[in-house]
Amino acid sequence: MKKTSKGKKATYAICEACGKEMAPGNGCGLTHARIGSEEYERIKVGDDLDFEPGTYDFCHDCNAGPGQYHHYNCDAERCPCCNEQFFGCDCKAFELYCYRKKTLK
Repeated sequence: MKKTSKGKKATYAICEACGKEMAPGNGCGLTHARIGSEEYERIKVGDDLDFEPGTYDFCHDCNAGPGQYHHYNCDAERCPCCNEQFFGCDCKAFELYCYRKKTLK
């Protein structure tokens, strides 16, 4: 964790959805959004549909790194359904969740 100039550890907000600290490079653990009856994979930092496609920087709002998911209510996350700003769009995500495919043997 980064230290402040006075030697104290910096503190970061906690994501309301995944519970992770929003420290630089610590992306959200929730990978999908349920909007209506559809499931959508959330748009990652730097993806083609992100507000800053191809970026190699941390998100300016939630500190997620390239290839990571933005944290809940991040002002830089696009809605995976309408491509507008996620927290202000009319799609009304019912739930954010982590989706992991199971491998069958």
